[in-house]
Amino acid sequence: MEPIYRPILKRAWGIAWRFKYLWFFGLFASLIGSGGLYNFNLSLDGASSRGAWLIGLQDFLSGQGIWAGAVKNLAASLDVWLVVLILLFIVFGLFILWLAVVSQGALFFGIRGAKQEEKLSFGEIFKKGKDKFWPVLTLNIIMALVALAFLIVVTLPFLILVFKPEISAAVASLFVAISLVIFFPLGVIITFIARYGVIFVVNKDRSVRAAISEASSMLRRHWLESIEMAILLWAVYIVLGLVLSLIARWFLMPLLVYVFGLFANTYVGLEVLVQVVITGGLAIYMLIMLWVAAVMNVFENSCWLFLFERLDSDEMESKTVRLFHSAFLPPKEEKIPLTEPLVKRPVVKRVARKKVEKNDETVE
Repeated sequence: MEPIYRPILKRAWGIAWRFKYLWFFGLFASLIGSGGLYNFNLSLDGASSRGAWLIGLQDFLSGQGIWAGAVKNLAASLDVWLVVLILLFIVFGLFILWLAVVSQGALFFGIRGAKQEEKLSFGEIFKKGKDKFWPVLTLNIIMALVALAFLIVVTLPFLILVFKPEISAAVASLFVAISLVIFFPLGVIITFIARYGVIFVVNKDRSVRAAISEASSMLRRHWLESIEMAILLWAVYIVLGLVLSLIARWFLMPLLVYVFGLFANTYVGLEVLVQVVITGGLAIYMLIMLWVAAVMNVFENSCWLFLFERLDSDEMESKTVRLFHSAFLPPKEEKIPLTEPLVKRPVVKRVARKKVEKNDETVE
C-alpha cells in the first residue's frame, strides 16, 4: 500500500527547515492561529473555561469580580496620558493584526514557491501577502462572524438562565457539555473551510465568495482526509509538547537552579545579579519557544498546502477507506489476457489454405 501522509510530512519538514526566510511569516501567522481569527480552543480545558466564562459574565454585569473592579478603577483614574497610552496600544495591536494577516497569505505563497523550487525573495513574498491582505482578512472575518452567530444562538438560552444564582452552576456545567457536542465539530468545519479558503484566495486568485464555495465543496468531498491530517498533526504537536516539557523540566530548570545557587553562594547580597540571570534564562526560553512556534507553523501550513493540492486534483484516497478495503474486501482477481498472435495466426493460415484449394479446383 502506497504511503499517503508520510511523504507530505517529510516534504513539509524539509521546506520548514531549508527555507528559513519563511520563519518570519510563520511566527506572525501563528498569532492568529493556523486556521484564522476565530481559532477556537477545542480542548476540554477550553470547554471548561467557557462554563466559567458564563459565571464570570454574571459577576461582571452585576458589578462584582476582578474585571468589574478593574474597569471601575480605570474609569476613575482616566487622564490624558492614559488615553494616549491606550490609543498607542490600539494602534500597535492593529499593526500586529495587519502583519499577521499579511504573513498568513504570504506563507502559503512562499511555501508553494519553495515546493516548485522558485527563487522568490523575501520582498516578493511579502508583497504577495500585502496584495491579498483584504481578501484574507475578509475571509477570516466572515468565518469568525459565522462562528459568532452559532455561538450566540447556542449561548442565548444559557445567558438568560445564568442570572438565576440557584442554577448558574448547573447551567455552566450543561454549557460545557453543549460546547463539547456542538462547538467542537463546528470549530473543526470552520477551521477547514477557512484554511482551504485562504489557499484558494492566495494561490489560485479566487474571490472570497468563490473561495468559500470551493473550500466547502472540497471539504464535503474530502472531509475524512482532512480529519486524518488534523489528527496526525495533533499527534505531532503532542509529541513535540512532551519533548519540550521534558527538556524544560530536566535541563533548563536544573540549570537555572544551579546558576542561581552558584551566584547566591558566591556573591552574597547581589540580588540584582541573580535576577538578571533568572531573567536572562527566561528570555532565552521565550526565544526558543518563539522559534519553535515559527518553524512548526511553517511545517503545519506546508502539510495543509500539500494536502490541498492533492485533494484539489482528486489524486488522494482516505487512508481509513484504503485500510477498510484491504481488511474486509477481497482483492480483485487480475485476468491474464491471451496474446493476439496465438489466436489469430492459425486462423489466418487456415483461411489462406482454403482459398488456395478453391483456386486450384477452379483452374482444373
